[in-house]
Amino acid sequence: MHLALETLLLSLIALASSYITVRLVASTKSESLLTLDVHKPVPVKIPKVGGLCLLVSSILVLCVLCLLRGLTCRILEIYVPALALGAVGLADDLVGLSPAVRVVASLVVAAVVALLLCPSCYISFIGKIYSKTLVEILAILTILIFSNAVNMLDVMNGIVPSSTCIILATLTLCLLVRGSIQSALFMPIILAQYLPLLLYNKYPARVLNGNVGSYLTGALLGGIACAFGLYLEVVLTSMPYIVNGLLILASTRGRVLASGRLGVDRPIRCVSGKLEPNLSPNAATTLVRLVVLSGADTEYKVVNKITLLFIVSCLVAVAVSCLGALASC
Repeated sequence: MHLALETLLLSLIALASSYITVRLVASTKSESLLTLDVHKPVPVKIPKVGGLCLLVSSILVLCVLCLLRGLTCRILEIYVPALALGAVGLADDLVGLSPAVRVVASLVVAAVVALLLCPSCYISFIGKIYSKTLVEILAILTILIFSNAVNMLDVMNGIVPSSTCIILATLTLCLLVRGSIQSALFMPIILAQYLPLLLYNKYPARVLNGNVGSYLTGALLGGIACAFGLYLEVVLTSMPYIVNGLLILASTRGRVLASGRLGVDRPIRCVSGKLEPNLSPNAATTLVRLVVLSGADTEYKVVNKITLLFIVSCLVAVAVSCLGALASC
């Protein structure tokens, strides 16, 4: 009962702080904080740092958690990478950082988290891994991959907050299937942070997530995988992110990592209010580009199709989690 009340209190703090922040961001008129939402029939300028609400609410939640429970290994695994890479993303949004700086920052954060890790981790179907070196490698790869994968798909209204809400709800279910009730109670706190952002970022968006939102989200998912031993489940639920990242890396031959750009031409174009693939050889292959290859469509419908892919991925994750629970009996 005490833990449930703590969860409720922290969820309300997360929800309120996130809502207040994103509402303030949405009301800004500062030209330096505005950018074009390019996939609309008539491009409009809207605030580009909506993800700041996640950074602010994460800081407040972390402070209250420290007062209630103290600094634990699990809390550090979740929030250190999220806050650190969220700060990197915010700096990139405000002043612009070179791709090299962003990559180095991601590596440093991942390495620090690896050092903070407990000496073992859990992976479905495998069990506990006690090799400190292997645990550190897993942590570094997980945080690096997800922080960049989420950023690469953050190109349309509502994709990141809606998919993250679906993923977090699925991971909660996976923890309950495993019997990890205490860990499952932690997830609503994180989920509460994303609801206000979803409200303001859904189509038609009043704010964009910005790199602060996408980097923080990717690092948060990586941190959750490390903290709760949900490596396989996070990979399965986030499969559209991973597939999109692999498509971009393959089609640009890795040049995106060096330049920070998908190519000379955008992968998709907005023509008469509908999105269609850019057939230029200079345009990268992305998940969104593949979705519209079958025919031009509105941004709203394209986002719904990608959201459906996340739902399918999450259903697969739940099925695998159930099989894993049965196998461990």
